[in-house]
Amino acid sequence: VRVPIEPVKPPALGGDTPPDADLTALSGRLMEIFSFLGEEWVNTGEHFIPLKSGGQINLKAETFPILNLVNGTRVVVDLHNSLPEKMAELISSSWENYRIVHLAQGADLRRALDKVLSVCNYQKIYRNGEPLELGGDIPLRMTADWIIKPSEGGGKTIVVMLEDSTGLKIPQGIKDFMETLDIRIVEYPAPDDTKGLAAENPEILTAGPDPSDLVEFLLNLTGRSFHRNAEIRVYQGDRTDFNLLVNASYLLDVNGKDCVIDFAGLGKETLSLLKERRFSVLPLAGEKDPYAILSKTLALLGVGFDSRPHPFIATAGNESRNIRLTIPGTTFKDKEGRDIFASHLSLPDQLAGFLSSRGYRILSLPHT
Repeated sequence: VRVPIEPVKPPALGGDTPPDADLTALSGRLMEIFSFLGEEWVNTGEHFIPLKSGGQINLKAETFPILNLVNGTRVVVDLHNSLPEKMAELISSSWENYRIVHLAQGADLRRALDKVLSVCNYQKIYRNGEPLELGGDIPLRMTADWIIKPSEGGGKTIVVMLEDSTGLKIPQGIKDFMETLDIRIVEYPAPDDTKGLAAENPEILTAGPDPSDLVEFLLNLTGRSFHRNAEIRVYQGDRTDFNLLVNASYLLDVNGKDCVIDFAGLGKETLSLLKERRFSVLPLAGEKDPYAILSKTLALLGVGFDSRPHPFIATAGNESRNIRLTIPGTTFKDKEGRDIFASHLSLPDQLAGFLSSRGYRILSLPHT
């Protein structure tokens, strides 16, 4: 007697057991992060994977989300660690672009994300505060939980930071500036608010194109009274039948001492004579370097300054997860005690706003 043999049904892959609430929430958080990275996370419907040996594997995306990457890689995320290893081997052997990641109850976001990123076939991933440094006019040093370079010679570099709260994080001006460099900052959870992180209309001070314009601007900025093109009676005969007059580009008093700033190019003998008559003399004729003019003038005025390149940290946290920008310039204080940042660079609006939010007034120096 012959009777039909009933086919053996394979075990359902995630269909009978409802997904664990924690793992479902984890899937949703991973979906949010990868959407910020520009990737597609599919966790609804079914996924059908044909096999080279014949047949196909059907996966419920709720239990086995599929990550479709721009680079062509597909990652099957086994949330419950319920996909048999032989099934995983069948998928991997049939399709070179498929990767399988097994998670399980108790997996936290950080470890789960790192595990998925490890199989995404990205060009380079910097982990756990490993720095990525970029040169240029404004050198950058970036550290984060992950810094991802998706592919060689293309795509934005992505800086990923996982946060414990939703407070204010990286200033929006810094994020916008980084975007101009093809670098995207991804904070998760996203900050609640970005208001007040950068000044909308930062004040940019300009001195004028000529070296003398810069000196005069500094004198006004630091609150010094002065005379322009002043005649100085340097020497006079006993019976007033002769005298020596010198025209000073700028004449001012600094702490009770007469000072001359010379742009006309007074001769060595004249300068020596002025010094003999106890004048302080700053010769600037022919000087074109705005930083030299700035530092020499501030030194004459007795105003403290710092001309080293200045590192600025994007957040108040430590440098293991931060962005450091090194901006060339000179800092000093004006007559009201406000901080001035003087630089020859044409600072982007985003950085100007960031510096303004840190309390700096920006002085744009002439280009040499």
